[in-house]
Amino acid sequence: MTTLEPALQTKIDTVEKRLQSLLSMDTAGYAPLREAARYALDGGGKRLRPVLTLVVNEALGGQDETALDAACAMEYIHNYSLIHDDLPCMDDDDFRRGRPSLHKQYSESVAVLTGDYLLTYAFEVIAQSATLSAQQKVDASRCLAQGSGGVGMIAGQAMDLEAEGQDLSVAQLDAIHLHKTACLIAAAMELGGICAGASSEVRQELHAIGLLLGHAFQIVDDVLDDEQDAQPDNGGVNYVALLGRDESWTAAEKLLQESLAKIAKLPGNTAILADLAERLVHRTV
Repeated sequence: MTTLEPALQTKIDTVEKRLQSLLSMDTAGYAPLREAARYALDGGGKRLRPVLTLVVNEALGGQDETALDAACAMEYIHNYSLIHDDLPCMDDDDFRRGRPSLHKQYSESVAVLTGDYLLTYAFEVIAQSATLSAQQKVDASRCLAQGSGGVGMIAGQAMDLEAEGQDLSVAQLDAIHLHKTACLIAAAMELGGICAGASSEVRQELHAIGLLLGHAFQIVDDVLDDEQDAQPDNGGVNYVALLGRDESWTAAEKLLQESLAKIAKLPGNTAILADLAERLVHRTV
């Protein structure tokens, strides 16, 4: 996502500004936690999940301002997960995007609490949104909780930790990928449908597309990590180790094509969404 067309870059810029603005609005919150959260957010990132929410919302006829707070809530949850993933008791990473991880810049206890702060503040942002109806707030909260919780991302992290040092099958690795990565991407897409007032049928289809794209995204991550000689989180098993690079790329491409076929059947103007889907898989970083 280094050569995005202007429309997508504009959405990234909008998200960046609102992420900081929402933190500044939390004047009642404990200031040191806000500053630690800023450190985590200032580390950059693709902002893939909130941009997906905005792009889906727009494709279905919604306005960016309607979905912006929900999109930022999604990014807060994603960043909380990264903070906790880096902890010594999890993936034990000292660096994140070229900078010291939060627990190295501050302390482990501050990192835990900052992640907790971002997670809980995400739901406060949803609850206080002036652009969503009461029902949309309920649906958005459910979507975020399920995508990030015990049937989604958190389950995937637990599965990943349990798999450390084990010989995994492709099916077992798929289960980890689907929960740890794809579920939150699926939630980001469904969230866009919620903000646009889409039907339950369309929202279900968006969720299914998100699972396909999220799975492809993680396979490509495995390939890129292998090319850079990076150590997989689970101690050595990833798609490349099981299938090789060529078959891994083939698997990711197959998932992409399945997602594009489903995107083509969605209502609205899905050209930018389809373009973004291709960029997520055909990327080099």
